[in-house]
Amino acid sequence: LIEIIPSTKSAEIKLLKRLQKSEIKCDVDFFNILIKNRSLRGDYEGAREVMYDMIHRAKLEPDIVTYGVLAIGCKSRENAWELIEEMNEKGIKINMPILGAMLKQGCFTKNFEYIVEVLEIIKKFKLKPDEKIFQTLDKFIIGCNYLKKKDTKNVSKIFRNNVKLFKEDLAKWKKDMGLD
Repeated sequence: LIEIIPSTKSAEIKLLKRLQKSEIKCDVDFFNILIKNRSLRGDYEGAREVMYDMIHRAKLEPDIVTYGVLAIGCKSRENAWELIEEMNEKGIKINMPILGAMLKQGCFTKNFEYIVEVLEIIKKFKLKPDEKIFQTLDKFIIGCNYLKKKDTKNVSKIFRNNVKLFKEDLAKWKKDMGLD
């Protein structure tokens, strides 16, 4: 059902009310799709509300997929660490697909500080980055270089400096990880 309604919060709320009124029980997969939809729309707080409802109203426990779809919407180091702490409390270990989702969000929003934080989390947990991590980083650097060359008037000095500092941080991270 969730996949055929419009991807809006109001449509989702209507559906949830109808399901509740009809006393239809939803499973974790249903809630995970709802969380994913909100995360993809950039509604991280809305996604977290769904997880809260899933736990407290539906009496269901989040699974690794729940945390993976929440990771899609993480936009800051605070979001990332909050999610990791919740996972630890539930006995679920952080993994590369979840960190990859966080990294993609950081690259999409060009949040250099957050991207570096995700890389530091990988290092802290002594995880081995997979090929997708490197592809995401390569695409990000290519995109930043393209912006710098294409739009020289509108690309700020701050952005240029952030790219330069990020490349330095990335090189140091690779060295620290034994990947250079």
